[in-house]
Amino acid sequence: MYINQIKSIIEDYIGSLNSSDISKIISLVHRDIGIYSMKNGDIVKLALGKEEFKSILESFNLEYQFIYWKILNNNIKKEAAEITIKQKIFFMEDIPNGPEAWDMEEQTSKMVFKFEKLKIKNIFIIHSK
Repeated sequence: MYINQIKSIIEDYIGSLNSSDISKIISLVHRDIGIYSMKNGDIVKLALGKEEFKSILESFNLEYQFIYWKILNNNIKKEAAEITIKQKIFFMEDIPNGPEAWDMEEQTSKMVFKFEKLKIKNIFIIHSK
């Protein structure tokens, strides 16, 4: 897989997240996609397989008014890429013991993408400590 192909797939993925184009996102991932969250050395499986992943994506629209993702930088290697991403979340409704409607949260994190046959096979979201 060439670096330009990986870069293009990641840009399509992030652009599709920003436009909430779930069908496009799902078209970019491997049928056995694994999504993992990593924080303080703990790894949590968020989704395994396209159907679980699609369910998570669909739930975003219920909880949040608007999520915007921006790639700050990337390090692309053969069959993998590590990107730094900035995420902004505008809340649609008050969250109990949390943000109020129309509050904005912003965070920067890293994402590691692993590929298989031009499809995203794994995504590891690495949260700052």
